[in-house]
Amino acid sequence: MTKMRFIGFCLCAVAGCSHAAPPPELTSYEVSLGLVNCEKIHGWGWDKARPDEAITLEVFVDDVSLGPIIADRYREDLEKAGKGNGKHSFVLPYPEKLKDGNEHSIQVGISGTEMRSKVKQIQCTGDSEK
Repeated sequence: MTKMRFIGFCLCAVAGCSHAAPPPELTSYEVSLGLVNCEKIHGWGWDKARPDEAITLEVFVDDVSLGPIIADRYREDLEKAGKGNGKHSFVLPYPEKLKDGNEHSIQVGISGTEMRSKVKQIQCTGDSEK
């Protein structure tokens, strides 16, 4: 008899495949991309199921991850809005290599998932923003 086990987002129908925990309940996550300018990228994310724990996010530029970032900076507005202890934001310097005069798409997402914020477009040349 073939055993069925939940592996990520699909079923493994091969007998003896390794067991993996189900993915996190994505409905408990919120993520938002805030201010994006030629100096910094601001945003926040949190897990309602773990309201006082920082989570790992990823900033994407043109669908390429800049790498993981911990959303652990305090913002009073987040705490007042009921987002746990308010320590769920990040600020990332805008990468110099992207100040190339081309328009870029910026998003933030929950690390290890497909969940992402809405896209913001920005075009920077040196110290200018369009």
